[in-house]
Amino acid sequence: MASFVIVEYWRDLKRQPTILSLNDTIEDDDGNSVELIETLANDQALDLEAWVDARTWLRGCPRRLVKIALKKDMKKPLNIKDRQYLWAYRQKELAKRQKNLF
Repeated sequence: MASFVIVEYWRDLKRQPTILSLNDTIEDDDGNSVELIETLANDQALDLEAWVDARTWLRGCPRRLVKIALKKDMKKPLNIKDRQYLWAYRQKELAKRQKNLF
């Protein structure tokens, strides 16, 4: 009889819907109180880390590579020298990454 009461209690508890409000406050990873709505992803938001990384990378990037990237972005065909330069740059970067793996 007691086991039936316990099972019934848990079954009833599971059937109760849990409704959350976006205005409820929760604790984030740092232990700060934050509203649930502030944790939603925003497609309009700027990814500052990626933006800073891209700017930093572009500062050290060869100018010719930037010009080639602009050509590709504008869907202009690359000439043979541009394709060779891009291929050589990719091979050099690939070799760096493979070297870092070992």
